[in-house]
Amino acid sequence: MPFTPSLDISIRFRADAEIVWAALVDKKLRRDWWPHVRIRTPETSSKVTGKGDFSLVNPEKERSWSRAEASGSITKIKAPRKIRADLVSQPGGFETALRIDLTQLERKTKLQLVEQGFPEGRHCERIVAECRDWWRAMLEALDDYLAEPENVERIERRIRAG
Repeated sequence: MPFTPSLDISIRFRADAEIVWAALVDKKLRRDWWPHVRIRTPETSSKVTGKGDFSLVNPEKERSWSRAEASGSITKIKAPRKIRADLVSQPGGFETALRIDLTQLERKTKLQLVEQGFPEGRHCERIVAECRDWWRAMLEALDDYLAEPENVERIERRIRAG
């Protein structure tokens, strides 16, 4: 069976899926825990609600030769559960497909992030490892942000305010 370079990361947050979703898609909230992402959508809202373009910048880009920056298109959003996107990473120049799924558990939320389509060849393990570390750092920042009760309260207020 051939090896298909991909990564699959799951994490559980001690917050409801609605809270995790808001932290992911609301620009003002996302800036608090992940200031290196820029998402542009056609909507005038501060929330990602549909297809659009984005740019992700690795804050440690000087140490990465496979992904210092990724840009792409959000291809599907199904609030509050699914995000699909196509990425192009630089300086590696490779294209991947990203899938983020949220599942509500009892008093927790499971987030699964799958990225597929990495280049095969001599350095594929290193590329996948760097990208995995990049996503883990992002998810760790989100976990730290959601661990603070005042941040969760702020998110709840923004959800209630609409």
